[in-house]
Amino acid sequence: MKGFLLFLSMLVAIGGIAQKKSVTILIDPGHGGKDPGHLPLKDTLMQEKDIALKIALKVGHYLTYNLSNVNVIYTRTADVYPTLDQRVDQANNNNVDYMISLHVNGSPNPAISGTETHIHNYDAKSSYKWATLIEDQFEKRAGRKSR
Repeated sequence: MKGFLLFLSMLVAIGGIAQKKSVTILIDPGHGGKDPGHLPLKDTLMQEKDIALKIALKVGHYLTYNLSNVNVIYTRTADVYPTLDQRVDQANNNNVDYMISLHVNGSPNPAISGTETHIHNYDAKSSYKWATLIEDQFEKRAGRKSR
């Protein structure tokens, strides 16, 4: 998590968030409620929906605490399931500047690992730039393999 927060700080600075008057970021912890996401291989481990929510709340707290001009909102802060349409509507209705959807994929095959950063539209140059920066930081600062 420390590596992720370091990379997030760098992205905030590069992205110009620190210079803007006000920025709204919607954090979407994937899945939730009836949708557990990826199920763990052992019953003693957390489900994807719970891990994504914990990470989302930590990221949101970090941004709020360290950047006074950032307004963080969430698609969920508890174990509920907002539909995909509700998530999109929340982004559009709040005129957000950035939306981060967090997921923790998994596989029973130990040879499959790494991070993935997806964007909605490859023609959106700023989104592509952010995705590239995110993957670079996961690799360089957190030692993660980019898929």
